This record gives sequence, C-alpha cells and structure tokens, in this order.
Amino acid sequence: MLAFLFSMLLVLSNATLYGRFGYFQSAIPIVLLLLSLLAIFTVLVGTGISLTDLKRGVTWFSCCVIVCAIVSLGTLRLPTMGHFAFLLLYAIFPLFILVCYRNSVLDKIFDYLSSIIAWLALSSSILWLFGPFLGVLKPNCTFPDTWSDGSLSGGEAFGYYGLLYQLQWSEFGSFLGFRNTSIFGEGPAFAFYLIIALLVELFYFKKYRLWRVFSFIAALVTSFSTTGWILALGIFVVYFYSKSTISKRARNLIVFIAFCLFCAAFSVSHVLFASKVDTSSGAIHMDDFKAGFAAWLSSPILGNGIGNNDAVVPFMSSFRDNNTGFSNTFLFVLATGGLLYFALWLAPFWGYCRATGKNRLFGLFFFLVVCVSNVSYFAFAAFFLSYGIALMFLSGDHSYGARDDKQYEFYY
Repeated sequence: MLAFLFSMLLVLSNATLYGRFGYFQSAIPIVLLLLSLLAIFTVLVGTGISLTDLKRGVTWFSCCVIVCAIVSLGTLRLPTMGHFAFLLLYAIFPLFILVCYRNSVLDKIFDYLSSIIAWLALSSSILWLFGPFLGVLKPNCTFPDTWSDGSLSGGEAFGYYGLLYQLQWSEFGSFLGFRNTSIFGEGPAFAFYLIIALLVELFYFKKYRLWRVFSFIAALVTSFSTTGWILALGIFVVYFYSKSTISKRARNLIVFIAFCLFCAAFSVSHVLFASKVDTSSGAIHMDDFKAGFAAWLSSPILGNGIGNNDAVVPFMSSFRDNNTGFSNTFLFVLATGGLLYFALWLAPFWGYCRATGKNRLFGLFFFLVVCVSNVSYFAFAAFFLSYGIALMFLSGDHSYGARDDKQYEFYY
C-alpha cells in the first residue's frame, strides 16, 4: 500500500495540475520524503540495513549537502523552494532505493509507476479522441491552471472527468486543436513521463505489457510532442535490435532489417526534427542552448544560484517576449549551479554506464530525455536519477547480477 501511495504521489508531483495546486505543491514532496524515511527506518529497526549500504547512503547525502552549501555560500543565494525540495529528495532517494531493492519492493514501485502512467495515458487518449478531437464529449469539469507560475492567474482549464484538460492549443501541420496533455501542465511534461514509463516497460521488466506500451504510444501521438515521437522511435529501434533471443541462422537477416529500420528511423527523425526547428517552439529550444551556455560562462564553477531562472533571462533573445521558461536541464543546471552542481547530475549516468544489460540502455535514453527537457525540479526525475546512483553503488556487488536476473516476469 505504501509503495502504491509513493508511486502515485511521485507521478502527481510537480508536472501535473494537481501537484502544483495550492498546498499540494509543498505537501507532496514532504510526504514523499516522509514515506522514504519511514521505509528506511522500518527496515533499520526490523531486518536491518547493511553497514555498506548505510555508508553509501550517508555519503551521497553528505555530497548533496556540501555541494548545496558551497554553491549557496559562493553565490550568496539559497536554492529556490522547488529546487531545494528536489535536492532533499535526491539526497535521500538512493538509500531508499537500495533498501527497496534489498527487500524486493523496487519491482513493485516500478510496476506501479508504469501502471499509473499507462492508465492516465489510455484514459486521456480516449477522452481526447471523443472530446477535443471529435467533439462528441463536452467539457464537464474545470481546474485552476497553475502551470505557468504556480498561481491562479492563468484562469481555469476546462476538462473531461478530471483526467484530461484543455491546456495547449496546437498548430501542427494541418492539425488545429488541443493537445493531449492529460492532467499534466503541458505536452512536453506529459511526454517526459510517457517516455520514462516506456523505458521502464521495455528495459526494466523481462516481459512488457502490450496494452501499456500501446497506451504510451497513443498518448505520445496525441500529445503532438515531436521530441517524444523521435525518442520513442529510437527506443523501439534499439529495443528490437538488442533482442538476444534470435538464432545464429537468422543473425544476418536481423542485421539487415535493423539497418533498414535505422535508415527509416533516421529519415523520419530528420523530418520531425526539421519540422520542430521551423516552429516557434523549436526556435525557443535553440535559444535556450545559447542563453544557457552564455549564462554558464558568466560563472562556470559555482553558477548563479541553484534554480535561479532570473540569471538566464538576460541572455535570452528579445523575440521570446514573456516566454522565459527554460527547456534544457543540463544547461540550466550549469548556468545556475555551475560545474559543482552539475557533477551531481552526471553521477547517475556513470552508474547507468557501469550497469549491465538493459539498465545500460535505460540510462542511455534517460540521459537523452533529460538533455532535451527541463526536469531540474521534478521529484519524478529525482527518483530515476537516484536509481542511477543506486546502480553505481550496486555495480560492485557480486550479488547484484544474480538478483537482477530474478526480476518479476510480466506477460502480455
């Protein structure tokens, strides 16, 4: 039950309208932190935590505290509340994940996360089809649109059964209408969750659930997220190419098919990427790279204050008017926290690289997803970054590979 509650709150936090409404915005990270500490404490007084895992968890926590303190003192600026909450969860989650892994609970959390996002994806896709797209269903609920600045100044969003809200109007080719953003604040945020859930389903479990994969793809298509489409295409190409159950006799044929798929994926990705760059959204994405890099050069070691978006705004182009939201995680981290804070973000990917099998592929695509989106304050992102830290700790354990082979098997 606690694992399900933890998973539900992890999905709802930050990126959803519900997670950014009123006191929920502050309460959800606190509850997530308390649940993590409760799990750690329960195991500590029960079966006990190995001294090695405890040392690893305390070491990582200390690293986060030291980095935060040095950057804050060096820039004379405390992290914003959202980024402070992110850092606190990021400091605790690795030990929590190690405890869950040792007690066979981590598989359940990953399963709950995938299931919750799949149900959101399926329900919102159906509602989008019969609602904004076909007009058969009419909006039957409203919710304060708090995405842009966390206040009620954005007015109210009309929705369908509390599972889909009309938030983003899209002009994509010949399509004019609302994007499927489900309960999330915008299409890219929804796409981020969908891509991570797709990675979990394909690269974490031995057997994926077909209905879940279908739900993720349907929601990605109706979200009109070009970045999500390109990443999903790459994930499928790599997944089917990396299947190791093929016979030697069919190896040459599979290599040929994989080559054709790669060429097709590259062609489609090129078209989609070109379409993305030609839009105003694409221009803003490109400007984010320029502005973030310039802001980082102004203070390369300590940055300009963790989460300090105001430090990047002066380097943005004038054509953006009031659209100063940032879309790139790593450059935002570099610009605001410098190389010192950036090191905390690179550590998980070292852990993914040292992992074996599908975890390494999971880490590769997770790295790409983080590169093309701004999730520097998402609790959901903190959890999967922490999973990379846990993998880094586990990579030296001889028992890890054997335990990894015993992951739950789920079937179609």
